[in-house]
Amino acid sequence: MDMNQKGFANIVLIIFVVVLAGTVGYFTLSKKSTPITTEPPTSTNSPNIPQTPPPTIINDTSQTPPPSATANWKIISGSYKSTNYQVKLPPDFKEKEVRASLDWHSKSFENNGYYFNILIEPITRLSSFTESPITGSLMQVADILENRNTYGSIIEQREIKVAGVQALLQDGYSLADPGGFVLLRTLLLAGDNFVVLTLESKQNDWAKVKDESFVRGRLTQNFRDLNNQIISTFKFTK
Repeated sequence: MDMNQKGFANIVLIIFVVVLAGTVGYFTLSKKSTPITTEPPTSTNSPNIPQTPPPTIINDTSQTPPPSATANWKIISGSYKSTNYQVKLPPDFKEKEVRASLDWHSKSFENNGYYFNILIEPITRLSSFTESPITGSLMQVADILENRNTYGSIIEQREIKVAGVQALLQDGYSLADPGGFVLLRTLLLAGDNFVVLTLESKQNDWAKVKDESFVRGRLTQNFRDLNNQIISTFKFTK
């Protein structure tokens, strides 16, 4: 190889080394200057990842039924032949009178504002007050009792259910001593007997109690609520 060829070869070699060095340097600088990125955290809403539901908060108070308004009332029980019963009264009601015979059974209680009476009689005792055959139907018993009550009257009545049986709730008044009483009377049947539960107001005007508007004015919501609560506790027992 002559001197010209050696010179040319050296030039080519130098150019190759320069190009190689530049290429290596370029990729090295590019790698260093490229920002490092990180993968974003996987979303918890990804359908591939099972979701844990939030804990259920149970309000214990809302799950517990409120105590009954009659929970602290006293239990009154009685029996007449085949009819045994139980009813609850507010604590301030005191026993007034208990009367019983072969023909009927009654108990009376009172507080400052009311009398409450329980009466049980055989249906056959009503035969002397009617010329019709005694069928023992609720409406017939109600009609006969209306005729028997010489000193009082019923101004309205409606059907309800008490202790799982049909009953009549009556608005009315009584003129029995010692004065006139506005009353709510509940009548129901128990086999061969009828049962009368009566809530009477105290201290009424005898001269006014026969007036229908007077009676309705005395049958306040508190009066009706108390009567409803009492008869809601009535039940027949074995």
